[in-house]
Amino acid sequence: MGRMSATFFWLWLAGGIPAIILGEIMRIDRPGVVRAARVAFAFLLWGDLLLAAVIFSVGTSNPDQRYNATLGIWWLTVLLGGIPLALVSGLAVRRGYVGRRLALAVATLLTVAFYLAFPYGFAPAGHPLNRLGRFEHEHHTVDILILLIPTLILLASEIGRNRATESAGAEGLEPPTYGFGDRRSTN
Repeated sequence: MGRMSATFFWLWLAGGIPAIILGEIMRIDRPGVVRAARVAFAFLLWGDLLLAAVIFSVGTSNPDQRYNATLGIWWLTVLLGGIPLALVSGLAVRRGYVGRRLALAVATLLTVAFYLAFPYGFAPAGHPLNRLGRFEHEHHTVDILILLIPTLILLASEIGRNRATESAGAEGLEPPTYGFGDRRSTN
């Protein structure tokens, strides 16, 4: 139980605190700073998923079977650590994603889905791997690239929005909102 508490602590420490800090940085009224914070958050999602993958990998590789994690512990880790972390992180930075909230929501929900995939790929030591578990264990490079998808969604949103803003600004027009609008307060 102590290791599980440490896992929750490290997941939340490594992902939650930076997300809260980036959320506060996104309140600054300087577009370049906000843009840099959005890019940093995109990579934070990937870092959180990679940290969880390392924790899962280490949790099943101890030579002493008594210290290997069980499927129940993985579900608790995902349900009490990973998924809340992804949701809280997305909420913490939402102010910086005005006009990009769809991309933020998709990236956050995809991160949640990836957290759910970890226990589905779990097989206790000595048991045969299931299809997802076999894929996870045999294709580490592909795993890392797959975990990058939420980050790529946010980065693509950033690049697409910047290009649209630059082209509209050059013509003296308002940048397009893609139907989601800019819901900033005018107070």
